[in-house]
Amino acid sequence: GQGEGWGGPWVPCYSLGRALFITARTGESVLLPCYCTDHVPPDAFIWETENTDSNKWEEVSSESGQYRDRVQLFNGHSPGNLSLLMSHLTEEDGGLYRCEVKGSGYTDISLTVEELHSTLV
Repeated sequence: GQGEGWGGPWVPCYSLGRALFITARTGESVLLPCYCTDHVPPDAFIWETENTDSNKWEEVSSESGQYRDRVQLFNGHSPGNLSLLMSHLTEEDGGLYRCEVKGSGYTDISLTVEELHSTLV
């Protein structure tokens, strides 16, 4: 019979390919949703954000940079849930985010972060 690796080890993600638009406020938390139909190994997916200065995609990690200790993943608790929780939002966090599963595709999420107390007159 066919082994577990038949068709490649990657499972399809049913929300992939759909662009989402999310608006949040500074200081709040936001959930960037990404789900797969099955278990996805932690090294099989990546969250990235587009660096508008360099036009490159950079990994979003709680270990590094502006996201240090502010982002949280849920796949350890529920393997099909690849969503990213980002807390203590700043306006700099706004931009394009991508949840990419190797071999399956990706979902783009456009995040807009607005000032909680708008100073616009």
